[in-house]
Amino acid sequence: GKPVSAAHGSTDKITSARMTRAFLDRAEGIAASTEFCDMGRVGHYMFRNVRAWNGFAASRCLQLLR
Repeated sequence: GKPVSAAHGSTDKITSARMTRAFLDRAEGIAASTEFCDMGRVGHYMFRNVRAWNGFAASRCLQLLR
């Protein structure tokens, strides 16, 4: 399997951080690794702390390319 990473804002009212964690729990037996990154008190849209969101996405993409 491949590594699976997810970043989620804790105040997201569009998608559920709890459900994202549950998805990662289910993926543990299949994925090479799983990771949940709590982005703090941000909602669904990535306008708050854009640098952190972009950093997370870029670093995980680079890990996949190695």
